[in-house]
Amino acid sequence: MSISAVLAAEPVEDRAIGAAEEDEDEDEDKEEFWAKQKAQIAHIIAATRPATIQIAGNGTDDIIVASPSNEDIQYFAMMVLTKKDFVAFKNLWLIRRFVNSCLLNLSNHHSVDTLRLLPAMASLNGQGRLKDIMVMPMGIDAAYSEELLSFQSVVLPFVGVLTREAVCISNMENESNIIYTTVYDNHQSFIGDGIIRCMQEILDRGSLADHSPAPAKIPPENKFMCEVTSVSCALLAIVRLVFQIITRIRDARIDLGPTVRTLAAQVQKCFEISNWTERDRYINKIMVKEVHRLQRIVSDAEFPIVPYLKGAAANIGAQSVNEPIKTQIRNTFDPPGALSAYGQRHNNDHVEISEIKITPTLQEITCSRTPFLPSNGVPDVPHSLPHGWKRQVDTHFRLYREDMMDPLRRGMMSFLDVLKQTPFGEEDRLLNSKELHKILDNNVGLNVYGNVQVFGMIQDKSKVGNIKIRFSQPPQIQGVTASKYYKRNEFWWSCKNRLMYGGLVYLVSRTEGPLDGEQNASTPHTQMILAVVARRNMDKLATDPKTAQINIKLADPRQYLLLLNSASEKSSKYWYLVESAGVSCGSYGRILRALQQSIPASLPFGKYLAPTIEEQAEITNISNLVEPPTYACAPTFQYDLSVLVRGQECRLDVNSTTSVERAFRTLQAHSSLDDTQATALIDTLRREVALINGPPGTDVAWFSIALMQVLLANKAHSECGPILCICNTNHALDQFLEHLLEKDILDIVRVGAGSKSLKLEKYNLQALVEVYEKPYQLRKAIYEAKMSLESDAKEINQIEQTIRGDCLQWKHVRGHLELDYPYLFDQFATACNGTYNTSPDKDDDGHEEVDSKEVNGVDPKRPSSNHPFDRWRTGQDIQEMKVYNEQAQKLWENRSNDPEHNPFEMLSDSNGKNLRQSPVLRKIPLTSRSVDLLLDCDIWSMSMNERELLLNQWRPKVQENLLTRISELVEHAETLNDNKYRAMDEIRRCILREYSVVGITTNGIVKYQELIKQMAPKIIICQEAGEVLESYILTTLAPSTQHLILIGDHKQLRPQIATYGLSSDSPSGKKYNLDMSLFERLVTSVKNPLPMSVLTTQRRMRPCISNLIRRPLYPDLLDGGDVHVYPSVSGMGEDLFFMHHDHPEDAKDMYGVQSYSNSFEVNMTEALAIYLIKNGYDQPGDIAILTPYLGQLSKLRAALKDSFMLVIGEQDQDDLDQNELEEGNYGQDSMYNQVEAHIGIRSVSLQKQLTLSTTGNYQ
Repeated sequence: MSISAVLAAEPVEDRAIGAAEEDEDEDEDKEEFWAKQKAQIAHIIAATRPATIQIAGNGTDDIIVASPSNEDIQYFAMMVLTKKDFVAFKNLWLIRRFVNSCLLNLSNHHSVDTLRLLPAMASLNGQGRLKDIMVMPMGIDAAYSEELLSFQSVVLPFVGVLTREAVCISNMENESNIIYTTVYDNHQSFIGDGIIRCMQEILDRGSLADHSPAPAKIPPENKFMCEVTSVSCALLAIVRLVFQIITRIRDARIDLGPTVRTLAAQVQKCFEISNWTERDRYINKIMVKEVHRLQRIVSDAEFPIVPYLKGAAANIGAQSVNEPIKTQIRNTFDPPGALSAYGQRHNNDHVEISEIKITPTLQEITCSRTPFLPSNGVPDVPHSLPHGWKRQVDTHFRLYREDMMDPLRRGMMSFLDVLKQTPFGEEDRLLNSKELHKILDNNVGLNVYGNVQVFGMIQDKSKVGNIKIRFSQPPQIQGVTASKYYKRNEFWWSCKNRLMYGGLVYLVSRTEGPLDGEQNASTPHTQMILAVVARRNMDKLATDPKTAQINIKLADPRQYLLLLNSASEKSSKYWYLVESAGVSCGSYGRILRALQQSIPASLPFGKYLAPTIEEQAEITNISNLVEPPTYACAPTFQYDLSVLVRGQECRLDVNSTTSVERAFRTLQAHSSLDDTQATALIDTLRREVALINGPPGTDVAWFSIALMQVLLANKAHSECGPILCICNTNHALDQFLEHLLEKDILDIVRVGAGSKSLKLEKYNLQALVEVYEKPYQLRKAIYEAKMSLESDAKEINQIEQTIRGDCLQWKHVRGHLELDYPYLFDQFATACNGTYNTSPDKDDDGHEEVDSKEVNGVDPKRPSSNHPFDRWRTGQDIQEMKVYNEQAQKLWENRSNDPEHNPFEMLSDSNGKNLRQSPVLRKIPLTSRSVDLLLDCDIWSMSMNERELLLNQWRPKVQENLLTRISELVEHAETLNDNKYRAMDEIRRCILREYSVVGITTNGIVKYQELIKQMAPKIIICQEAGEVLESYILTTLAPSTQHLILIGDHKQLRPQIATYGLSSDSPSGKKYNLDMSLFERLVTSVKNPLPMSVLTTQRRMRPCISNLIRRPLYPDLLDGGDVHVYPSVSGMGEDLFFMHHDHPEDAKDMYGVQSYSNSFEVNMTEALAIYLIKNGYDQPGDIAILTPYLGQLSKLRAALKDSFMLVIGEQDQDDLDQNELEEGNYGQDSMYNQVEAHIGIRSVSLQKQLTLSTTGNYQ
């Protein structure tokens, strides 16, 4: 019988209740009936839920489970929240009904759209209803009370509402934050005086039982209301509510400190009354972890940072470092910000990384002091923080940011030194000087463009506040004529790192004297404005042979006035555009921002990845160092490995040694895994942080697929989907997902662009978004954001026109006048109200003026169509007085010339009744008073010169205010864009949660940081982990992550970074080790390295080749498969040989190409390739040519393209295009003569194909 069938019987029972009241004999039948229905529904729910208890995570959907009810209950919450005349709950029954309706709608076990309910709860009406509940008194014996909320049946379900996954990990972050802020605002009455007190009474009682007497009549709905089943579940739900509040609201970490300490004591009390069943042990284990997490968060907030000068007794990730390096670190240690004995280095040097601006400031760029760079992986050295997650996050934030900063800082400082030596007026010559070329040679990626011109602000789609600039073409293509457009187009198309979207750039100029606020600059005459490339359009870059054009966005829009003043005809400033190619605020910024916003103490696996000294001291047995994943410890949970064996049942209990041995024997006998693969698989399933080392040729891909099969086969019991799979490159991710498809695993999504696989097109997230039916609330949010952006753009345009023009408008001036010139403001305000009058009817002597209608038909008393401030600013009132005087004088003269006019008339009229007055002329203000004297004057009595004096006095402040307003609008627009993207991310999240596997590259991690954060993956698998920066892994970890699996080989390539001085191979970088992956750090630790499973059988290389790596790197590597019976290479005397020659390298050109090449080797390789093709190696993939240098790769391609169609890897193509095109070579062998140059992977001939790559990017 279905749930709906059971619920369909409810109206019949409602009618039966009335009859039962007349016959007490039917009371027992009624109770029995309800008991059967409740039991039947519980059975149906249990059948649709996992067999195991999975309660680890952020939410409480599996702790406080919503009971299904009728349709009336489902929609009751929305009715309450949207009904305009609903002011407050009239009785406690309505509150209970409301809470259970919310619980039902927000639970992840019911297919109900929550997108309407969450915004409704965050609305003003919703906040009012939440507050109504939180301020109500509560008790533990109040199940049927009309005055107290029942703690067990109302308050705890309400806690469940506040901790649903739909609220905790929703992309509707603004709404969630409003809800938790409302709880925080009422935390004293709701949590402190209410929940904590009631929980203590429950613990003292030892039971959740409600001892209040039951009434004679129990409402039927009460039988279906939610009730919490155990004390430990109730306490765990409260712990998770407090966690959500303190991770979102910084002040709460201090204010709720006492609450956290009380919770820790209550958890201890809960242990004492626990029955310690398998279920209790599991819940208590999770509760201990989460309470300790709360305590660490509060501790980080309560205790100020002091330099941690003591060396650690042990430090995971510590490499064997020479003592001189340690001594150097100790001697030169200078903590950040205010902790430094010498004070702050600059205005962006702070103790807390949350206060550091990601984009550099001028003082930071020009600071001569060395930035604070913490050591990484070096034991027994000082640090600004003690060991733990906070130190680890701080370290990687500072080092990764320095990787962005160093090339920019070094390049800018070198450029400023040369600029300082350049005479004024000769700035244009600097671009072709030898000094600048030398700097460009020594600073790879530094590009300088001259003659920058500003063309004003433009609005580009959803981007507001962008500025259009134009500058001279680079020297490499300045000589290219207008008819050679395609050469310029190919140059810019291929130089992807130049002025790329999101790239950091500086606008640099000089002044004759020092600038205010820039005394700390190394060159006091230098002006520098930081900006980000906002748009890079190919046509705008390449159309004009002399100039190129881009759109930029200023880091501080208030500096726009500097550019506008320079753009005026009076200015002779010469601006440069300087960039460090490849330094992208987008790629670096998202990772850095994620590290900044993380709550270090909330991150999982701290005792392995970032242990405190106390956690290190607790380690006694290395072999048992890593615990099983939390989900694998759930009662009755066992892995089902049957998917890997043929016709056998194979199960694994991670806590049973016997089960482990039995599973290994079964896999060994009945699966296709070899012994080391089977061992690695079992170890991976048993360790919450699992490391698998796969040397070359050991079928790592096959092992990964087998692991995925097992995890997906157990998904229903583990509740750990979707699984996040990370690969370093698009090629590797495509291969991995295609292998899953071959195993009939179709429940996959590929996140991000860059896929070359046709098989994966319909599995791409973007393709799924396009066909997804978007809910009304999301469409509304996107539309409202779009309309608000258009409004902001319109206002910015109006303000920008005001700034660029000379005309100040009243709406922009009034705020300044009201604050600083109140007397003048009052006069303008009175005039604006329509009471102003610049033409009084009588003069000072009481004489009547000439009728205005007689003055050329103009009535000066009639209000002008212009604004009074505009009349005053333009002198329109003065002009009207002049016209009036001219017309009045003319009228008098005309009357005087009248033949009937009697000049002695005035003498004959004794009483003056018929006197004709002479014209009364207006007094034209011609004074020239100082500003101080004008502050108390009548505004209409001021001369034009005085008005101009005041306007010039006001203009700078008004412009400053306008630029501040632009800055506010730009910031608001960014918020709107974030809201729009967040709405789209909610659509993506809704799609992802329906799938089992989510594949993404490391570049995708950068782009989709917010989506990954809200996805909150419980299982993360990272392939090629030895090539992934640790900061990337840290930003994917969520508090809910239970299983981290790293697969890679730390003896091969390390992650790529931009700054050699931070790398492990650099003498100075051995104390930073930024290019050391998390995988390498964990397995090479001096003390307590994590256990690692090693695959030892290779099936790719013939033995003579595998011997090359076996002896120095992999002594345990075994040769398996058919490698011993490979046929010899046709036409060659040896299968492996080395060739020595004495032909020198090619010379570098004037542009200082940063690579090497050798023409002899190129010609020899071409001849050898032709020879091998003729010997039958003519199929795709038969021949691969590898070289360590991009310069050699370029010449090899030029030599081979005439004979063969080539396949070139995506990363090599990008690097090669950048390097080759920086040289400015356009000869016959240049790629510019080939249309194919635009294609990352060439169209190939199946008969004549070569794979050409550098050794670092070959796959």
